[in-house]
Amino acid sequence: MFSADVRYGPFSVLTDFIGARFSATTDDVNIKSVDFFGRLPVAISRTLQTSTGTTIKEVVWTLAGGYTVVQGYWGNLDVLVGFRLLAVNTRTDFNLALTLTGPRGNGATFGGIGDVTAGRDIWNGIGGLRGRIRIPQSRFFIPYYFDIGGGGSQPTWQISSGLGYQFGWGAVSANYRYLVFNQGSNSVVQRVALRGPMLMVNFRF
Repeated sequence: MFSADVRYGPFSVLTDFIGARFSATTDDVNIKSVDFFGRLPVAISRTLQTSTGTTIKEVVWTLAGGYTVVQGYWGNLDVLVGFRLLAVNTRTDFNLALTLTGPRGNGATFGGIGDVTAGRDIWNGIGGLRGRIRIPQSRFFIPYYFDIGGGGSQPTWQISSGLGYQFGWGAVSANYRYLVFNQGSNSVVQRVALRGPMLMVNFRF
């Protein structure tokens, strides 16, 4: 994960990047059926799958501009407008202990070894809020962030918050982040949800 923020007076620009790679082996991947030469799907027993594995690569990139609409001793509130990209590529390699013969009697066969790939780039416009709430008579503050949008997804949204401490050179905060993309049931990517704790260090120049 990487993020950066540039601010000039009430104006700001932020960018955020997440890169991830996931893999699953035979015990986690199950091919339910194979569509073969126009036939109805042929069911594949789990016992016939001698080796199967899937790798998923994904990139999430957010770019947005912000403007501070409220600021005081208590903290600040910024409004955001921008976009977010979800790029997903997946590959499943399989080795099935069976041979299927084509229906036309022309010698066409499927030996059960191969791979399946799929990919999708999903673009969404987003709008949101972010800022800090200062805890009185201390250097502690509560960072908060929320956005929601749509376009390729129906919808996508993100929320994060935590607790931070202000130093002279910047700040350190421990947050929890939750990011979701929702798609239709017929889409290549139906749902992506990333969530977990996050440690942030902000440097002031």
